[in-house]
Amino acid sequence: MSPDSVLAAADLGARMVMFSQRPWEDQAVSVSTYRDRFVGIHGAEPGPPVVCDFVYCDADAGRAEDFAHRYIAGYLTSVMEHYELESDHFKHAKGYESYGNAVDLLKAIGLDKLCEMYLRVNVWGTPDQIVDRLRARREVIGDHDLTCCFRYAGLPYEQAEASMRSFAAEVLPVVQAEPVTR
Repeated sequence: MSPDSVLAAADLGARMVMFSQRPWEDQAVSVSTYRDRFVGIHGAEPGPPVVCDFVYCDADAGRAEDFAHRYIAGYLTSVMEHYELESDHFKHAKGYESYGNAVDLLKAIGLDKLCEMYLRVNVWGTPDQIVDRLRARREVIGDHDLTCCFRYAGLPYEQAEASMRSFAAEVLPVVQAEPVTR
């Protein structure tokens, strides 16, 4: 997901893999850079990027919002703490400069605003809301493969399983039936 990783993946002919963590308009720049470099080196179109999402799917919109704020944002908070992303130790580590730049963003806007941004790009809500989010994303970055994480940050197993089953039953058939756009 760092600029260096995007170029390395294209150079190697590897699939681009990214987490849903930045606004899709920003991610679209990375996807375009990857595609252009891949085609320039390999003379063929790459496969679609793989996007990793933290997903919570629930027919109850209020519960979906509550759980997303509690657990998806909670996951981001745990990552920030684990990697000590509020400190400057990545700023001068070769290959991790983009993480260092994230520190500046975090300091400028604060963790609450960062969590709001993170929630805007991940896939959660009612099945219809999730379908709408995935369609909107496809409009910005084009076709992509989706990898879903249904349990994170202490989300109880029962809720994670219910979310996964709801997603599989109500979201996947819709998005898989839609035409691919690039």
